[in-house]
Formats: sequence, C-alpha cells, structure tokens
Amino acid sequence: QDLRKLVANRPVQPSLALVILGRAHQLLDEGNFKHATVEAVTALEVAISERIRANGKPLEKSLQSFWQLPLEAQISTLAVVLGLDLSDVTVAIEAIKLRNDIVHEGYSPREGAETHVKALFRTVSALLPNPHVKFPSDTWANMIGPEEKV
Repeated sequence: QDLRKLVANRPVQPSLALVILGRAHQLLDEGNFKHATVEAVTALEVAISERIRANGKPLEKSLQSFWQLPLEAQISTLAVVLGLDLSDVTVAIEAIKLRNDIVHEGYSPREGAETHVKALFRTVSALLPNPHVKFPSDTWANMIGPEEKV
C-alpha cells in the first residue's frame, strides 16, 4: 500500500530530451525524415546537457569550455567516457552533419536517413537515465482495412 501511494503521488515528469525524442520517433514513423533528423539531433543536444548538468554541478565553471566544443566533439567525449556503442555514435555524428545540411543548405534526405535517425535514438537513449527507452514502430500488419469478402 505504501509503495502504491508513493508511486501514485509522485509526479511523472519525462525529461525534455525524452519528449523531443518521442516527437522525432513519431516523425520518423510518418516518413518525415527531414524533420525527424532535426528533432533527433535536438534531442541529442538536450540529452547531453541534461546528463552533464545532472552529474556535473560541482564542476559547472570548469565545464564551461566543454560547451564551446562542437556537438560532434561533445558526443565523442561522452561516448568514450561512458562506453557508448561507438558504431551508433559514429552514425549519429554523420546524422549531425546531415542535420546541418538540412538546416543550413535546405537539403532533403532520402530514406537512408532512417539509419542515421535510429542511431541517434539509441545514442540519446543511452545518455538518458534508466529505464532505457524502446522504440516501437507502427506496422501495416495491424492496420484497419476494408472488410474482406469470404
């Protein structure tokens, strides 16, 4: 009973990174690779910020130079320190470049961007506190369609 009360009374507040990541996942499911890429990289930036700020309060002044690093260097540093999946991080870094092309050059990615976005999902998920995030996808198998004639 006491545990139920504790859980029921505790406000559940998902992190901003998780909310943005959820939106990126929705956009990817809709086939909107361009916006999914931009949102997923934004989720990465927020996740890095949340992770560092949560654990680095005593070193806040010393960490100022970390924020001056390019995003690619920030995630590379965290990947090495935290032991993140380097193959996902490598593809996530490519996605950061893809996002920059989208935002600054008006580039429209094709379906190959899905691989980049999913690597970002896994990388962001690894940065967030437990429990780890799973990414279900809509499938056509469960789609409601016209009634079949027998």
